[in-house]
Amino acid sequence: MAGVVIRDIREEDTDFVFKLIGDLADHVGERKMFSLTLDDVRRDAFGPQRHFETLVAEADGRLAGISTWFYTYSTYVGKRCLFVNDLIVDQWARGYDVGRCLMARMATIAVANDCCRIDLHVHVENNARGFYKRIGMTENQEVPCMLRGDNLAAIARLDSSGI
Repeated sequence: MAGVVIRDIREEDTDFVFKLIGDLADHVGERKMFSLTLDDVRRDAFGPQRHFETLVAEADGRLAGISTWFYTYSTYVGKRCLFVNDLIVDQWARGYDVGRCLMARMATIAVANDCCRIDLHVHVENNARGFYKRIGMTENQEVPCMLRGDNLAAIARLDSSGI
């Protein structure tokens, strides 16, 4: 972990964050679903209504990785959870312990904020699953599901609330 610095995102990091998220979309074969823009990152990471937090890792003085996260809630436990949306290490920085350093900071934030757990979703094609298992994460019995696109619009049409 020596030589790795974890810090909050700065405006000048936006291009790097955008690049890494795009690289992840390529890695898991979902570039066609990737519609994030630089303006989205700027608005949602720095705007008046931030939708996510971002940590940036530096190794040897270079940008090396990111973690984006936000809070969710466990109704079973009655406490917040920390959801890691992205944990991405740039290709050149693999082997520098950047991922472990980012997860250690995520754990510190979760403990400091009385979270009952850290959650994340890992694409089945992502070889990072081995890393997560090595640091003690377990795959649970829940299967992530999503509703998007035409299916999202179709179910929304069934609501009679008139929002």
